[in-house]
Amino acid sequence: MTTNRNKFLLQQATLSNADRTICQPINWELILAKTAPKWTPRSVRSYLTTVCELLNGHFAYIMSGRDIGKIEVTRLNRIPNEPPIKVNLTYYRMQQMFPQKISLRWIEQDKPMKIHMSAFEMWSKSRNRREIQPVASMPDQPPEIALEWLKEILSTARTDACAIEFGRSNARRNIYESWHEFVGSPAADDWSPKRISEQIYQLLGNRPRKGVRERIKGISVMHIPTEEECWDLLANRPNLHLRF
Repeated sequence: MTTNRNKFLLQQATLSNADRTICQPINWELILAKTAPKWTPRSVRSYLTTVCELLNGHFAYIMSGRDIGKIEVTRLNRIPNEPPIKVNLTYYRMQQMFPQKISLRWIEQDKPMKIHMSAFEMWSKSRNRREIQPVASMPDQPPEIALEWLKEILSTARTDACAIEFGRSNARRNIYESWHEFVGSPAADDWSPKRISEQIYQLLGNRPRKGVRERIKGISVMHIPTEEECWDLLANRPNLHLRF
């Protein structure tokens, strides 16, 4: 069981001011150090590959399990002989914590080229980024991401920010858009309508009969329970802590 002290240390590890946490700051000066006296197409590609490889030592996309779509961040522990600190953060939180930019200009085929984006964003778009698939400890339970999505839409219920209507059938398109907005970019690209539907079916138990899909006026829909039913579902989940 995680002790209160360990929980406190993990909370510290998520703060953006690394100088005041138990984590050693990421050495951005080393990672982003210039590797060529002049930028050419070849040196730019080599530089970006090097930056991506160095960031793989700290970042990894989580591709399965309860934190799918988040990024695992690994940093060295300031306490001697203690293991590295690992936390899982959302894409949005990563953008906030790691804004360090890459700015390059070069000439390619007689045309001026440039790149200006955060190193994290470049890493997230790279084919060379590190990806991990943690082993699920409770495979019989609905994925945590579905629970988090449900809590998110419940927190905005009855407002213009909520695209879901509770206690009735909703256009699947609206449900999928709500899910994509929740997981954010670029994780949304990994979520097909079928995959999203499977997650919601497991959570809500509203899977239609095989070969049957409800339609209203030709529009494919999915029934979402009432707010009360959804709250009851969350309250009855084992080891679930509601956070608002």
